[in-house]
Amino acid sequence: MVPVPKIDIPSSKSITNRLLILQQYKNYHIKINNMSASADSILLQNCLQQISQSVPSPFVFVDNCGTAFRFLCAYLSFTTGEWILDGSPRLRQRPIAPLVETINNAGGEIHYMEKIGFAPLKIIGKQWHTKSFTIDAAMSSQFVSALMLCLPFNAENARIVFDKHIPSFQYINLSLKLMSQIGLNIQYKEGTIYYHHSNELLQTHITVEADWSSAAFWYLYVGLTGKPLFINKLTKSNIQPDAQMVEFMENLGVATTFKKQGALIEKTKPMPKYIETDCINNPDWVPVLTTLCVGEQTQARLFNIKNLQFKESNRIEALQKELAPFATLTWSNDTLTITPHTLTFPQQHFFHSYSDHRMVMALAMLKHQIPQIEFDDKQCVKKSYPDFWKYYNQLTW
Repeated sequence: MVPVPKIDIPSSKSITNRLLILQQYKNYHIKINNMSASADSILLQNCLQQISQSVPSPFVFVDNCGTAFRFLCAYLSFTTGEWILDGSPRLRQRPIAPLVETINNAGGEIHYMEKIGFAPLKIIGKQWHTKSFTIDAAMSSQFVSALMLCLPFNAENARIVFDKHIPSFQYINLSLKLMSQIGLNIQYKEGTIYYHHSNELLQTHITVEADWSSAAFWYLYVGLTGKPLFINKLTKSNIQPDAQMVEFMENLGVATTFKKQGALIEKTKPMPKYIETDCINNPDWVPVLTTLCVGEQTQARLFNIKNLQFKESNRIEALQKELAPFATLTWSNDTLTITPHTLTFPQQHFFHSYSDHRMVMALAMLKHQIPQIEFDDKQCVKKSYPDFWKYYNQLTW
């Protein structure tokens, strides 16, 4: 019997990045074990170290890290000083207005230095005494998380009010669960976050879980190749939204068996010829599901995906362009319709990367169908998964 290959995945950058912000509060003593080594987490950590220096540099550069952009926009507003927050040309295209408007309406002071609604920002940080924030989070749940993570820096007990029917709500729940886990008095009820200060000195050690967002690409590998794979240290999670991949992929013929050392992923039955799914809580699945449908000749409708326009690339447009030789992808009324039209794939193909880690990792899994795949920027995967190519190249296709 051929042994099942084993791979490692990184620890969760979503968890790591939230803990890095919470770690800045003077009453916390949080030790983060198994911290993410992703480029995004290292960037955020370096920015926070720069900000905390006795003579800090006022210019904070976040490259194309949307998480750092949103989290630091809020954090710097609560950090005394004058700051310039900027990033790459692509980051300057990623909207920030709802968060800026909320902070300014609550008594903060953020100025647009060039185009209204976008970086670069001039932020005047100060001590806050605010009791309520109201925010439009339709564009990004991270706007809410950014404010939540800063509530301990506010002098007053406070609440955050937002529309509960928003995309990626489960990432707000991730922030809520992490804050509760370290002992903070925070609750959610019907579209409102309630936070109450505690006088207790919080001391805790947290071990960051393996990253389910990265695991999704190996489910794609199993789905497209039919070959089993063992993911070391991958465990069930009740806080990471992408852990729902287990139940979802089982319906598509890819099963998960949890063992002491990790998780065995196996293809158990053919994929359905048509699927339809709401991606409102898991938008990062869209490149994975689209690639799976194209490789498996499955028609699909993926809806509630409009926020993919504001990721590292416009992922809707990028998927349409890159997969056009193999499928017709139509986006209308916030629904992506996938109609594969290629039964025979070429021996080789070139894909544009758009400097987007998730696009590259998803499209790379078509190697079973297209033996020679090239990209213009393979290394952008370091943003979330520095060792991706190491394990990719060890596998048989």
